[in-house]
Amino acid sequence: MAESIPAENGGVTQAAFDAAHKALTADTSIQFELTDAPLPKPPIPPGWLRDFVDFLITIAPAVRVLFWVGLAGLALTIVYFILREFTDFRFPWQRARSAVPEEDWTPEMEPARALLAEADALAARGNFAEAAHLLLLRSVEDIERKKPDLLKPSSTAREISIQRGLSEKTRETFSLIARHVEASLFGGRSLDASGWAQCREAYSRFALVGDWA
Repeated sequence: MAESIPAENGGVTQAAFDAAHKALTADTSIQFELTDAPLPKPPIPPGWLRDFVDFLITIAPAVRVLFWVGLAGLALTIVYFILREFTDFRFPWQRARSAVPEEDWTPEMEPARALLAEADALAARGNFAEAAHLLLLRSVEDIERKKPDLLKPSSTAREISIQRGLSEKTRETFSLIARHVEASLFGGRSLDASGWAQCREAYSRFALVGDWA
């Protein structure tokens, strides 16, 4: 016999409790066993986004090629600026654009010959570096006399050798002398008779025939 719980204490009889429990468990709308919750379905991206991703996948090979082409172009550009900074390298079309028309100008022959005689005297004593340096300094003076607005007080021999205001032959000649002088003065290499002969020949070739312009 089911034990009763006094109603005055707010309780119910065992029979009433069993009946309520049976009714509760019989209710199929109530879940008594916990199962794994189903994973939520991922959101479906909008159509325009799917189209954009498909487009990126389609052009991926071309983008890869363009990337490597751009990288190679950047590397070549860096190499070009390095060459232009430290040498007189120019593309053919740049040389044609920067060339200055020849002017009908003949330098004073006597000062040029006197300079060569002075430099020869230094070279005869074995001072080849000093002789070449003398040619370089006088060459700068000749350029300043011919084109006073071309050079700056701070212009270095390397900067002068790539000046567009000079003719191509003048730049090449000045560059040759400047390289020998820089190597002997700053590079720690002595200038021998062969190097001096190159400097002398270069100077006499243009200074005595009026090729400054």
